[in-house]
Amino acid sequence: MSILNLAIMVNDTETVVLVLEEAAETAERSPIRDTVIQDATRPLWTKWFSWAIGKNRLEIARRMLRVAGIPSYLNQEDRYLDKLLLLAIERCRGADMATLLLEHGADPEFCENGDTPLHLAAGEGNKERSRIPLMEATSHRDMDTIKLFLQSPRLILNQRDYWGEIALHKIISKGRPDIAELMLTWNGIETDQRVFKGHTPLMVCLLNMAGTADMSPYLSLFKKLLMREGIDVESFQRDHATIVSERL
Repeated sequence: MSILNLAIMVNDTETVVLVLEEAAETAERSPIRDTVIQDATRPLWTKWFSWAIGKNRLEIARRMLRVAGIPSYLNQEDRYLDKLLLLAIERCRGADMATLLLEHGADPEFCENGDTPLHLAAGEGNKERSRIPLMEATSHRDMDTIKLFLQSPRLILNQRDYWGEIALHKIISKGRPDIAELMLTWNGIETDQRVFKGHTPLMVCLLNMAGTADMSPYLSLFKKLLMREGIDVESFQRDHATIVSERL
């Protein structure tokens, strides 16, 4: 195990800085390699930087992003590199690490080889490669991270995943109507989108309500989805005399 690996593991920022400075000086003296990245591309990237992210070493990751060349790799089309933003969402509590990566140019809706994750999933039947950063954030139900992505000007709000879901479908199915209501306030959100099974966000909301003993957390969202679909609440109660409508 290298000194840098060990320093990252124990969260020793001072040692990381010293190692990076030494590597930078060595690279500057080389007539062939003029950056640390060019001097140690794969080890520095796949091991050291990803370790810093995966272990939620925020200050170390910030220091490493100052090294010439590292930010340019954030959106590389690579089966490993393109998952760094996903790694930040999965492993790190809160939105600080994802914020750091986005500030340095990480794409919230990255593509592989020019295709969107959905195109890849449809072409290869690979669910893993259809993962989308916003969808991962909804899966982990972290409000701060979701707000971070919603505020990104590069976000494709209604991007579909392997199952045809947009983030609004997923966050409702995950039992977070409060976050779903937040998403409804964003311009461009499409509530008429259907998953491959034909369900709209309204239908997903109904299914969740039917499967819970306490529907009250969903009622506000349900009414808003009805209105966005152009359905009058009173008419719905009259035409659908169900347990759901009786509680509206």
